[in-house]
Amino acid sequence: MFFGPPYVELFGREHLSTAPAAHVAEIEDGIYLQVTRKPEDVIANYGDYVAGQNTLREYLDHGAFRTDTGPL
Repeated sequence: MFFGPPYVELFGREHLSTAPAAHVAEIEDGIYLQVTRKPEDVIANYGDYVAGQNTLREYLDHGAFRTDTGPL
């Protein structure tokens, strides 16, 4: 997931930079969070992927995510 300037402002640069994700990187004017170590893990280890999404959702909070639609 890429968080551009409005989301960096909403969540805070420090908060995003320390998110519990497999990979976190500051890219240009935003922050990139990768839930799994490898993109193919989304399929190969779907349960871990969903757990990682839920962990990030709880960590970021701010009421910014819908919770009635399942995984992000």
